[in-house]
Amino acid sequence: MRNPVLMFIGGVLVLLGVLSLLSTLTGFDFGAICWPVGLIAVGVWLLFRPRWVRGGTAVEVKLLGEVARRGTWQVTNTEYWLGIADVDIDLTQAELPVGETRLTFYGFIGDIDIFAPSSAAFMVTSQSFITSGKLPGGKEDAVLAPVTYASPGYDQAERRLRIDASMFLADVAVRQGGI
Repeated sequence: MRNPVLMFIGGVLVLLGVLSLLSTLTGFDFGAICWPVGLIAVGVWLLFRPRWVRGGTAVEVKLLGEVARRGTWQVTNTEYWLGIADVDIDLTQAELPVGETRLTFYGFIGDIDIFAPSSAAFMVTSQSFITSGKLPGGKEDAVLAPVTYASPGYDQAERRLRIDASMFLADVAVRQGGI
């Protein structure tokens, strides 16, 4: 279990369990301290996270709602920070640059639908607590295990799209063709 996302989730769950046990045993309300400190930590992390992102990567934050990209557009390296979101990205008319382009999704709950052209080479990795993946290789459900798929010839393709999802609950679907 060397996956950093899963290690973080596991660590948080163990910490919450220990604090709950200590609260029960001592009568001291650790929640009164932990929630404000946790909110401050998340706020600081959100403020400084864009500075840690690789150069040339756009960051989009959407706490609730939909992320939709359709039509003709230039695909660039992008990180999406989502609370609860429905993501629909149609790449059938998009311009994919030479080399590897990454779309990375972080969030709590996400329904991610990617529509790739038949000629696209892509790799999908979901490292979520619970993942439901509908990929060209078949349907795969996983708990605390990564779901990975790479289209044939991905490593040799001139234009590659890498899709990474790290969420608590993720429903990831990649379909060949348009909407």
